[in-house]
Amino acid sequence: MEIFTFSRYFAYTMAILGFSLFTFLIIKTMKTDAGEIKKKGTRQTATIVDITAQSGGNSAFINVIITARFVTQDQKKIIAKAPTVISVLDTAKYQPGESVPIKYLSDNPQKIIIDIPSPLQKKK
Repeated sequence: MEIFTFSRYFAYTMAILGFSLFTFLIIKTMKTDAGEIKKKGTRQTATIVDITAQSGGNSAFINVIITARFVTQDQKKIIAKAPTVISVLDTAKYQPGESVPIKYLSDNPQKIIIDIPSPLQKKK
């Protein structure tokens, strides 16, 4: 049986800390982008090209990634992806060919959010 030396323990600790920092920065960037798009984004209607379900287990909600096609205000044709959550009861609304409201950044139209109410929030 091999005994951990201080240098090996230190290397493992630094690797775990580095990975944790990397993950934190990626998540923070994603949340910042979504917040910026919500505040400064341009509204548009897009057509769903594809929808992919993510893992979500057995629940009334499905985590999905929607691939959407839309035209920007300056007439650029864009296809972009965005994650969202939908209710199992609403799956028929989010099929390829259906329209969906989005918001995008004018200076980077590949960054979009699906502009639908979250089924996780209580309705007032």
